[in-house]
Amino acid sequence: MKLMFWNVRGLLSSRRRLRRIVRRENLSLLAVSEPLISLDQADILARIYAKHSRGERQCLWNQLSSILSLPNPVLIGGDFNVIAEIAEYKGNATPDLNSIADFSSFISSHSLFDLPTLGGTYTWTGVRSSGTVWKRLDRFLLNADFRDFFSGVTGVLLNRTTSDHSPIIFSGCNANMSAPKQFRFQKMWTTHKNFLDLVQANWQEPHEGYGMRALAFKLKRLKSKLRDWNRSTFGNIFDKKYTIGQFLKNTENNPKERVNAIAAIEEDSHGGCDAMDKPISVLFLQRIE
Repeated sequence: MKLMFWNVRGLLSSRRRLRRIVRRENLSLLAVSEPLISLDQADILARIYAKHSRGERQCLWNQLSSILSLPNPVLIGGDFNVIAEIAEYKGNATPDLNSIADFSSFISSHSLFDLPTLGGTYTWTGVRSSGTVWKRLDRFLLNADFRDFFSGVTGVLLNRTTSDHSPIIFSGCNANMSAPKQFRFQKMWTTHKNFLDLVQANWQEPHEGYGMRALAFKLKRLKSKLRDWNRSTFGNIFDKKYTIGQFLKNTENNPKERVNAIAAIEEDSHGGCDAMDKPISVLFLQRIE
C-alpha cells in the first residue's frame, strides 16, 4: 500500500510530475491539496491543510481528537503548518514555542506514531524578513491500530519543484496480503539493441497448444523473460534517477562540485554503461522536476 500527500501550490504547473510519480511509485492513493482546503475525513484517512494561527489549529486538534476516539485504524497526513519540536526548524527567527507545545501534546496524548522520512527532514522552505527558513510542516501520523495493520511502514520525501512543499510518500506492507504483480511494457526496452532478438527467440521456442492458446502461452512466457531481462540489463532506473537527483540537490550550494558531479554522471552514463543506449542515459540525466 502506497499513499502520497503533496501541498502542491499550483496543480496545473505540477500535473506532469504528478503523473510521473503516480506511475513510478504505483500509488494506491494520492492526496493533493491546494491552500484553503479544509479537513477531509475518510474512514481511515484524514487529509490535513492546517490554518496558520494557533487558535484555528486548536480547533483542528479537537476535531482530530474526536476521530481518534473511534475504534478504527487512523492515518493523518498533510500540511500541519506547525512543527512538533525545535529540531524540525532551521532559520534565524524564533519559532512559536506555544504552537510547538500544542502540537507535541496532541501527538503524545493520542500515542501517535510520527513517521520519519527518508530523503530529508524539512518539507517546506520559504524566505522571510529574517532570511531563508526551513521547516518540517508535512508529515504522516498513525494511531496504533493503523500501525499494527502493517508489518513495515516507511516515509519518503521527494524533491521540491513547482511548490515550496515537498511531496511525501507513505509505504506500508502487510505480509499476510498478496496480489499478482502488474506487468508493464517499458518503451525504453525498444531502444536496446538486444530487445528484438530476445522477443524473436522467445517466439520461436516450442509452445503448447494452437491458435489463441498458443498465443497466450507465448505472451505469458515472454512477460517472464522480459522481467528477468529488465532486472539484469537496466535495474531500477527510477532508484538510480532518484539517487542522482538527491546527489545534485546536495551540491546546490557548491557550484564547482555540482559541475564536476554533472560531468561525472554524463561520462558514466554515456561511456560506462555498455548495456544502456543514449535514450536511457538521457533519462538518467533528466533533472527530477
